[in-house]
Amino acid sequence: MTSVIFIGVPDSSFQLFENYFDSLAEAPKISEQDSQFLASYQLLKNHDLLDKPTIHLRIDSTNIITAYLREDNYEMVNNF
Repeated sequence: MTSVIFIGVPDSSFQLFENYFDSLAEAPKISEQDSQFLASYQLLKNHDLLDKPTIHLRIDSTNIITAYLREDNYEMVNNF
């Protein structure tokens, strides 16, 4: 999944991104890359994760997952 995270982005800048994604969603035809980016954005937005910190966990030699955390939980693991 393409990363779409807006931690620390000012509201005015975030609004510009939202407007862009809204116009992209209404476009009659978009590239595969834009389609994947838009899908990632919508998934994160629907679950209120756009401004949540993330960590990447290596499961094994070929798999890494992204975990979204609340601020207080992120502070606990930030030093590792």
